[in-house]
Amino acid sequence: MNWWILPFALLSGVLSGMGMGGGTVLIPVLTLLFGWEQHLAQWLNLVAFVPSAIGSLVIHARNKLLDGKAWACTLLPSLPTAIGFSFLAVKVEGRVLSLTFGCFLTLLGVVSLIMTIKKNREEKRLNTPREPADK
Repeated sequence: MNWWILPFALLSGVLSGMGMGGGTVLIPVLTLLFGWEQHLAQWLNLVAFVPSAIGSLVIHARNKLLDGKAWACTLLPSLPTAIGFSFLAVKVEGRVLSLTFGCFLTLLGVVSLIMTIKKNREEKRLNTPREPADK
């Protein structure tokens, strides 16, 4: 066991507990820093995800932060899709999975950057004092 993984696993748990997806940290760390094969990294991420998700759900339920309608609307389409693509993923080469995951993370980063820039511009526009119109 490589104990250098522990801090990254903890960070992954922090992100999972916040609902942000710890796999976005854990999978790249395992593949890029530790040289794990993509299928193995994804497997470990799924193994780590299940108990993290259950624990987080229990806490969110106790705090009445779950919306039953949103939960059903998300789970009903995502569960069969996840199962179907799991069967596909085991048949796809690790290189293809790595490339797909890398493209996904890149797209996610670009979209996040654009949304942050837009939000900052909007906040500046709303906070900028306006001059009277009759000048």
